[in-house]
Formats: sequence, C-alpha cells, structure tokens
Amino acid sequence: DGRQASDTFNKILRVLQLGGNNQSMALDDTRALLYVTNQDSPAQSLFQARVFIVDTNPISPTFLQLVGTVTMPVGATVRGVALNRNTNKVYVASGGDGSSPGVHEIDGVTRVATRLNTGGAFEVLVNEAKNVVFALGASGPTGADTRVIAVNVAGGYAVKELLLTNVRTTFSPSYRWAVHEASGRVYVRSNQVSGPGKVVAIDGDPANSASFGTVVGEIPVGRDSGADVDVDQSLHLVVTTSPVDLTTHVVDGNGSTFATTAHSTRQLGEIVINQATHLAYLTGLTEVHRINLSTRAVEGSTVTGAEASI
Repeated sequence: DGRQASDTFNKILRVLQLGGNNQSMALDDTRALLYVTNQDSPAQSLFQARVFIVDTNPISPTFLQLVGTVTMPVGATVRGVALNRNTNKVYVASGGDGSSPGVHEIDGVTRVATRLNTGGAFEVLVNEAKNVVFALGASGPTGADTRVIAVNVAGGYAVKELLLTNVRTTFSPSYRWAVHEASGRVYVRSNQVSGPGKVVAIDGDPANSASFGTVVGEIPVGRDSGADVDVDQSLHLVVTTSPVDLTTHVVDGNGSTFATTAHSTRQLGEIVINQATHLAYLTGLTEVHRINLSTRAVEGSTVTGAEASI
C-alpha cells in the first residue's frame, strides 16, 4: 500500500498468482488498471502469451483482482508493455514466429489485439502527447545492432524503421530509453561494457517530416551494465547512469549541442525523476542518491542498508 494516510501503508495488501512468467507491467492510473504481460509454455514447446488486467482501484469491489485477459497469438513471446492513457490503447512488444512478432495494439474497451507491424520487438515506449509508439528489436546475427520501430498512430499507423548499427541493447531495456514528449526526441542508451557507451538521440516527432525517425545526435557517456536513462520533461534534461565507470551524466537535450555535466558517483543503476520538484533519485548498492536537476548538483544520499530498486 503506497498511500501514506492508510493504516496499511507500506504493507503488502495481496499477492496475485497469475501463473506463467510475468514479463512487464504498465499502470493506467486514469482508469486504475494494471496491464501485465505474461507467458508460459505448458507443453514445453509452444508459448502461450497473455496480457492480464488487474483492478487497482481501492474502492472497487474487485480491487486487486483479475478483471480481464487478452490472449495473444500462438507462438508470441511477449515482453514490454506501454499505454496511451489519452486514447485508452495498450501496446505490447512481441517476438516469436508466424503472425505473432511485432507491436500489438490492444483496445482498452474491446480488449482486442491488433498487430501493427511485422518483425520482432522486445520493448515499447509511447509518446502520449504526439500519439506515437516506439519499439526496440535486436538485429544482426549476434544482436549487435538495434532496430527502432516508430508507429505514427495519429498519422494513420504509418511505420518507419531505423537501424542503429553497433548499438547493442538488452532484452530488458525499459531502463535504457525514454522520450521527451514536447520535442518528440527519443533517447536510447547503449549496452556497452568493453568500451565507452553512448546515448543516441532520435527525432520522434512526425511533424518533422524530413528528420522523423533519424538520429540527431550521439552523446558519449561511460560504460554500463544495468544502466538507466530518464528525462525531466519541463527542463528537457536527460539523466543516465554508467555503473561500470561510477559516473552519472546529466545531458541538456535542448538544441543540438547536448552539453553534459558528469558526476563521480557510486555504482548507481535505476533512475526516477520527480517531475514536480526536478529531483532525480538514483539507486545504489546500499543507498538512494539525489540530484537536483535545477542546479545539476548532487544533493546527497539516503542509506537503505540493502540494494535498492525504484
């Protein structure tokens, strides 16, 4: 329970046994629904993927109960999920074979899934303001390249693809990319351990017809293993961690120069930004660090006594 005024604050309210293997989650806080991608292989040879829908409204009679299931095509290997609260549409990334690979759109009312493109994907990202969906997929025999798929939902579901050569991501990259909604820029964090990493900036605004879906900048950062990236929406500052090099970078996304402020930090991983206070919270092995993005200065840290995750 995350409600501070509740008698059960910071306590587990219920554990849902959904079966199979949960892959990712997305919360529609407008409608109080949680979407969970899940897959299993009961026959040990054929994946059955689903999207479970859980009621998260505390005053609902079905609070924390399963209220819907969307069965995905046979053979699908679902991973990432994201949503557009403005349109009540949910997007699921899928690999697999046959008619299953690609980005699937689920109508929040009918709960029917429609595939939007061909080619496997393992993560999705939505710009709710511009109604554009992005997906990542591995490419090349060793997965050393990354495919970025842009679906302009507002523009008749037009699909555009971009290949990032020698930019490796992982199959759990939800921490590795973020979108600045006003400008449409998408920031993809590479997964480089043997050499310097980078953040690739992509124009994700369909209004920029000439540059939409192209790289507009590459920002050098440190090596990473378990790195994260997040964006302060009003300041347009990009924050990314480089755990291997014990460094955190704050990048100015305004314009084209991408001025960077580097902080020597401990081995930090995940990032969450409070958009109202412009404070970035970064998890370490035994603490949570704070960076004031208004001043770009490290404010301090809170010791947790155990490995933290946010």
